[in-house]
Amino acid sequence: MSTDATAPSALPTILSRFDARAEQVGHRLAEVYQGEVLEYRSLAEAAVDQDVAPLMVHKVRQMLESLARGVPPTEEDLQLNADAAARRFHQGVPLPAVLRAYRLRGRTVWSELQDCADREDPAHLSALLQLAGALMEYMDLMSSAVTQAYLEEQSGLRRSRSVLPREVLESLLSGRMSRQAKDRVLDALEYQDLDVGGSAQHAVVTFRRRPAQAEPAGPGAALDVTREHLLTDLPGTSRRRRGLVGLREDEVVWIVECVADSGELRPAITAALAELPGFVAGLGSHGSGLEHVAVSHRQAHAAAGIALSSPDAGPLLTHRDVLLDLVISQGTDAAGLVESTIGPLADYDREHGTDLVGTLKAYLDHRFHAAGAATDLQVRPNTVFYRLERIGQISGHDPMTPDGLLMLSLGIKALRLRGPSD
Repeated sequence: MSTDATAPSALPTILSRFDARAEQVGHRLAEVYQGEVLEYRSLAEAAVDQDVAPLMVHKVRQMLESLARGVPPTEEDLQLNADAAARRFHQGVPLPAVLRAYRLRGRTVWSELQDCADREDPAHLSALLQLAGALMEYMDLMSSAVTQAYLEEQSGLRRSRSVLPREVLESLLSGRMSRQAKDRVLDALEYQDLDVGGSAQHAVVTFRRRPAQAEPAGPGAALDVTREHLLTDLPGTSRRRRGLVGLREDEVVWIVECVADSGELRPAITAALAELPGFVAGLGSHGSGLEHVAVSHRQAHAAAGIALSSPDAGPLLTHRDVLLDLVISQGTDAAGLVESTIGPLADYDREHGTDLVGTLKAYLDHRFHAAGAATDLQVRPNTVFYRLERIGQISGHDPMTPDGLLMLSLGIKALRLRGPSD
């Protein structure tokens, strides 16, 4: 029998042997930390007995379960290690010492796995190679989570579960996720208690700092202030609005749930900016699903960028405020253009059985002649004018103004370019 065919049967054997000594390994790790990491040696005996040693046993079993299932650590696993890293900060253990302890854990577990294998057996050797790769990936993810948690605690940023891990935030904002990355993002979002992947509506808000400020508020202060104002009572419900936040260089990124439209967030954003001199904000469109997070962030990031570069623009700009600027300056994102112009009309048509999108198409096709559009639609011209007024109210782009008509025209063109499936 070939090595590949027999390797799977060797994994349970090795892991079962390791499981039998997991508690012993955990306690020995606590001793190794104290023996080889000077800063752990200075921890109080109570901290070692009541925190480090029991936690090591739990972490070893946690790692064993992940290796046995062949999957990355869960969000709860990462959070457990992140919380421990935050405690080490308050216990005076520097970050290099914490990371050295994690490397020692990986080295010790690998040594134990080798001892649990029959190294003369090709199947066991093949299984060890498989475990080595899984162990390296596991420790890499853990080290990233631990480093972020420690630095956030050091900066005063770890206030609640609403702070997204950096790698989860980047996956969301990129809009390009492998199946494994998407599963991990959904796992993280479920843990954070925000339905971004489902049908609930959300929008992205970004806060960015002007570079030439004498005493700008730091990211920790920005997180506290924006959380206080954004996560207030959710309209029409008896609970508070939910949201997630992450940091990207000098940008604070919020993903916040909405009831009807992202515009409902404007008063809260304005109030937050009043307490954050030197900051500007960009507000993206509202929508549902993971893919919309990337669309809304591109809009919000661009809006904040224009606010930074245009002193007369004001500290808060929305995707609707700057869409024409983006079309002129750098071309446009077709999906974002349709969402910002035609999307609200299509949603309204679905919910109320109206035909505002069809009316707009007919009006444009007849070169802005209401009578011609009315003939196609088999309604009176006054009905067309009434619908055009509703289109302006619902979309935020008034077809009776040059800019509004231009944006709606571009939206219809982008919609048609996307094909009949849309």
